[in-house]
Amino acid sequence: MFMETSLRQSVADETDRLMVLKSYLILDSNREPAFERLTGLAQRFFDVPIALVSLIDIGRQWFLSNRGLGDVRETPRKVAFCAHAIQSTEDLLIVPNTLEDPRFRNNGLVTGAPHIRFYAGAPLICPEGYKLGTLCIIDTKTRPAGLTLMEKQNLKELAALVMEAMVNRRKERMALAADRSKVMACMARDLLTPLESTRKMLSKMVESDASTSTSTEADANIRSALSSLSIMDKICTETIDNFRTDLADIANDNRRSS
Repeated sequence: MFMETSLRQSVADETDRLMVLKSYLILDSNREPAFERLTGLAQRFFDVPIALVSLIDIGRQWFLSNRGLGDVRETPRKVAFCAHAIQSTEDLLIVPNTLEDPRFRNNGLVTGAPHIRFYAGAPLICPEGYKLGTLCIIDTKTRPAGLTLMEKQNLKELAALVMEAMVNRRKERMALAADRSKVMACMARDLLTPLESTRKMLSKMVESDASTSTSTEADANIRSALSSLSIMDKICTETIDNFRTDLADIANDNRRSS
């Protein structure tokens, strides 16, 4: 018998969850071997035609990895089984027969292709405590017995491996971004000294022209150059400040992830 196990999130909680999801910088990325291997393993281990890593974004579910649905990369959130899974109070969402479940029997993915009859999804729980999506397995045949205890544990552990890969990927992207920011900050710092020297030299030239009461095209060009130098100085200073801010943000993210 069907029993409702979903817990609706508040708008504030869902907003926080989406912000954390965005921080992984993974939505709309290309397929990556680390995740393809895990869905391939799930597909073979559970003997199912479809295995997915699904991330629940605003208005859509996006497939980080997709085995069995061709080139499909996303579907509307309103038809996503995984949207129910991340709101479930259970550690797994298992639907032995979709035709007998009032939440899904009229779902377009049940009444039409790919004709889902069995679904099991384990949530991807990030270090921040949010459920970002699921690792799920899907069959076009019902499985009245659901999953065995060992199969349930295996599905949860595979989901944990997916989440671990996502965390490591984010750390790598952050480290790469920090390295790039560091290079830019060093270049900006190196530019500040010659910029300041050039500014002082041009300022003296303007003062010299003023003392001789001459107003020439050269004077206008010098003032234009001074204005450009001020802009370049501002860009360099902001680049250095942004680098310091990025370092602080990365340190905070690492503390949250540890």
